[in-house]
Amino acid sequence: MASPFTNDERATLRQFLAARFSLDELKTLSFDLGVSHDQLQHETIDKFAAALIEHFEHRDQLRALITAAIRQRPDRAIAQLLARLPAESAQDKVQLIVQESLPDGTAGLLQDLAVRLKKNIEIITPTEIKNVAWEGELVSPTVTRGDSAKAVVTIGQPEIWNTADALKTQVGQDWSPPMGLEGAWLVRLACTLRNPAGTAKITEATQTLYLRPKNPAADKSTAYALSLFPDRLGVEDKSEFSAGLGPELKFGQDISGKIGVLGIKIEYRKVFPVIQGYGAGESKPYWIFKPHAAYPLEGTQFVYAVIATRPGADGARASVELIVTAETRLGLVRLGLPEEAKAHVSFTIPG
Repeated sequence: MASPFTNDERATLRQFLAARFSLDELKTLSFDLGVSHDQLQHETIDKFAAALIEHFEHRDQLRALITAAIRQRPDRAIAQLLARLPAESAQDKVQLIVQESLPDGTAGLLQDLAVRLKKNIEIITPTEIKNVAWEGELVSPTVTRGDSAKAVVTIGQPEIWNTADALKTQVGQDWSPPMGLEGAWLVRLACTLRNPAGTAKITEATQTLYLRPKNPAADKSTAYALSLFPDRLGVEDKSEFSAGLGPELKFGQDISGKIGVLGIKIEYRKVFPVIQGYGAGESKPYWIFKPHAAYPLEGTQFVYAVIATRPGADGARASVELIVTAETRLGLVRLGLPEEAKAHVSFTIPG
C-alpha cells in the first residue's frame, strides 16, 4: 500500500532510526514487535531501518513501529509524524504521551484535552533532566577545603500534574479527592549523581521533599505526601516497567492490560540499583538511593509522589534537599546543597 508519508518524511524516519539506535537495538525492537530480523535486509543499519519501515508500511502498522521507537528514544519531530497517522480503528484508544519536561501550562492543556476526549494520560519517564533547577558542587560543613570530595549533582525542575484532571478521564465523571482532602497533585522529582573524581565514590544518597501548607495559619499536617513511587526497588527488579495511579491515589506496578482502570499510566525507568521510599502520609517524605557491588550509584533518577492537602492549607510550599554520602580517603563524608542552591529547589503547589 502507499506510504502515508512523503519521501522526505520517510527519509526523516529512516535517519532517526539509524542515528538513535544501534543495529542490535533495532533488531531487538523488531523482535519485540514480532518481526524476525532475518526477514529483513540487515547488512547495514541504514538498510535495516529502511526495510523495517517498509515492512510496517505494507501491513499498515507504522503506528506500532513509531510508538515503540519513541518510547525508547523520545523525539518531537517523530512524534509529530505519529500524530499524523490515522487511527487503527474507529474504536482506537487515544493516549496523550508526555515524553519530557514541558513549558509551563502545556501539561495542563494536555490534561484538559484528555478530559474532553475522556482518554487516559500516559507519562513516559525521561532518560535525562531537560529543565535544570540547580547544578553544582555539594558541600560539607565538617571537612576542610581540599579534603572534601567534590560531588557535582543536578536537580531537575519539579513537574506537577493535577490528579483531578487526569483521573476523571477514566472514572467517566467529575472526580474529587478522597474524603477529607482539599486537593491532590502528582509530582515528579529528578536528580543526577556523578561520582567524585579520583578514588572517592558515592555510597548513598537521600532525596527529601519538605512540605508545608501555603496558609501559615494552617496546621503543618495539612500538606503531606499521600503515596510515593517507587517505594522499594532492588537490583533484581526490572529497569523498565509500567506503573499506574488510580482513583484511590495509590501507585501500582505491572498494570499491563489494566489501562482502562487506571487514570494515569507511568512508563518508569530505574537507573539507581536500589531505591527505597519512606514517609508516605507525612510532610517529609524521602527516598534513599544505594549502589550495588556491580552497579555504581550514578546517573539520572526520577521519582514520583502524590501530594495531598487538607482544607485550610490553600495549597503547599515545597523544597527539595539532596544529601550524598561519599567514601573518601578520610572516610565517609556527608555532602549537601550549599545555601545559595536552596532558593532554586523550592516550588509551590496550587490550592
